[in-house]
Amino acid sequence: MSPLEAIIGWVDKQDTEIQGEIAGCAGYFLFENDDVLALGGPEQVDALMQWLSEPDVPSYRAVGRAVRFRACFEYFAGSRFTESGWKHVEDSFRKIIAEATNDPNSKAARFAHNTQRMLNDLPVRKEKWRHVGNSWRELVQGHLSDDALHDWSLGEGMKSLQPEPITVTGTVIEPKS
Repeated sequence: MSPLEAIIGWVDKQDTEIQGEIAGCAGYFLFENDDVLALGGPEQVDALMQWLSEPDVPSYRAVGRAVRFRACFEYFAGSRFTESGWKHVEDSFRKIIAEATNDPNSKAARFAHNTQRMLNDLPVRKEKWRHVGNSWRELVQGHLSDDALHDWSLGEGMKSLQPEPITVTGTVIEPKS
């Protein structure tokens, strides 16, 4: 399985909300086209999946895409895998709510309702992301580590060195192994 196929399979296993977050954040770092960034929701997931599944991508480009995805995902999601990251989010939410309570005309007041909802949903989101983090670590260890990418790339390179069968006057001649 190619590293890109492994990423696609991993993204497919996430729930729709998590897929959207992955595509939104990864897309922000992977795509320079503002049209892709403006998509949102399922269209952004589709754009990510299309980028990951482009046919006939040479192995060096597939490895490059896998490394870029790995780096982008770990950059934006890494804090979601730690208790300190979630504590920072909770503290930020509480600060916004406190500011809105103290000054109903503040900028924070416009976001207070949504922020309170997100604060209420925090335990559920933490649990979801705990599962995402566990499955991510498995994916990286199995398919996206530097060693795994190197081994896959080397294997792909060796395939291109294998002689192909040829047909001579209707007879298929297999190369010797």
